[in-house]
Amino acid sequence: MAREDKRSCNQLRPVRITSGYLRNTPESVLVEFGNTALICTATLEEKVPPFLKGQGKGWVTAEYGMLPRSGLERVPRENFKGGRSLEISRLIGRSLRMSADLKILGERTVTVGWVALGLADKKLFRQKLIRRSFLADQAAAVSVGICGRSLLLDLCYSEDSSADVDMNVVALKKGGLVEVQGTAEKIPYTIGQMDKMVSLALSGIKQLFAEQDRALKG
Repeated sequence: MAREDKRSCNQLRPVRITSGYLRNTPESVLVEFGNTALICTATLEEKVPPFLKGQGKGWVTAEYGMLPRSGLERVPRENFKGGRSLEISRLIGRSLRMSADLKILGERTVTVGWVALGLADKKLFRQKLIRRSFLADQAAAVSVGICGRSLLLDLCYSEDSSADVDMNVVALKKGGLVEVQGTAEKIPYTIGQMDKMVSLALSGIKQLFAEQDRALKG
């Protein structure tokens, strides 16, 4: 299948991760996948949700939202208490908590994405607020799908909106899947196709781990 941006079926869009992107927020990152850009920050709070008080462990969560002019048409601001933004936020939070040792973090909350979480980890260690890194692993995610008869990695907007099958895969660097969300948009898919999509996604995630490493070392 010929892709509009001339990529091969198993190729990621150009990925760029810029640490310290916001001047007043060192724990900030600009993540770019081709023409898609995301600003991610880490907010540290010396408290945890009420259900975790007194347990000696922390919490990692996320807040996701699209800016009003981030799409082809104006995107209305979504109430964070509901809707697709909340669903995505919960997915991000679940995924990141799998990469963290919450007991080492202590009774703190980090609202974040993974590279920004790594920067927050470095800050806490540098300030001697934790005795060692609370990151037990790395987490990364990528989309994959079926368009026509082609299996595609890292769907751009036009591919995502017209895909026969759309899947998001989250995995850890040391091994293991965190989450697989696959939806048949037009036709059902087989177990064999699902296995191929997951394998393709993992090949892209491996490349993303390398980009994360470079961003944290930079």
